[in-house]
Amino acid sequence: MKPKFLANNIQSFERSISCELSAKPHNFDHSHYHNDYEIIFSLENKGKRYLGDSVEDIKTKDLILVGPNLPHYWETEDKYVAGLANKPKALSIKFENDFLGKDFFDLPEMSNVKNLLKNSSRGISVKAHIANRLEDKLLNIVQNQGWSQITNLIDVLCIISDSDYDMLSSEHYFRSFEQSDSRDKITIIQKFLNQNYDNNILLDDIAGYACMNKSALCRFYKNATKKTISESLNEIRIGIAGKKLLETSLSVAEIGYACGYENISYFNRRFRSLKNISPTEYRLKYANLRKTN
Repeated sequence: MKPKFLANNIQSFERSISCELSAKPHNFDHSHYHNDYEIIFSLENKGKRYLGDSVEDIKTKDLILVGPNLPHYWETEDKYVAGLANKPKALSIKFENDFLGKDFFDLPEMSNVKNLLKNSSRGISVKAHIANRLEDKLLNIVQNQGWSQITNLIDVLCIISDSDYDMLSSEHYFRSFEQSDSRDKITIIQKFLNQNYDNNILLDDIAGYACMNKSALCRFYKNATKKTISESLNEIRIGIAGKKLLETSLSVAEIGYACGYENISYFNRRFRSLKNISPTEYRLKYANLRKTN
């Protein structure tokens, strides 16, 4: 999935932070990164959370701090596509490094927060009991205006910085993505996969597009993403196949061919390995659920 850079204009004469509380659709965010910090609090959601090379389950009351230039997106479960569950609800708070002034985080009292912000370059997952403790403060930031937004945000950052939080993405991934040439190469490769998933893609084709030899390409991609190119391509194809099974009347074979698989038995095996269910069972499962809801 191609990470897209988003240029946000957060600070203005009216505000110094950006807040949003919303219901998001399935795959509610494309893979993207930006120059500011973002707190994401999942009030109601289940699915997969992608930050750099970290892939984990989304939990309700999932609290994450995303640092600048870290590719990320949240993918909800397929039941939201089928209309069998309420839309996921997410709270987002964005702020820039200097929203409290250029030197604020250099104060000795803010040393833990300064270290937290540094570590957020790899993504921060907050422990459940801390997230529950911070829920009211986070909602107050989004729902109120004025100085209370700032004081609550400082409280949130201080409490997280004093807790035993987890760093998500590997240090190796962050360093490789920070190198502009590496970042561009990853984007180029993933762009090619997304645009050509429905074709018979050869390694020679990808290597030529990325201007790399095949051996170097495979090593580079595996080191940067912790996946093989084949694994990434299958994830893209099966994700699109699942959507087609729910939203079209095409046969399983037609969908397999449309997603780039020349062998339907192989398509069925790949689908089951990623979804833990066959394509036919997958379609029937959600069709039956629709009838009972």
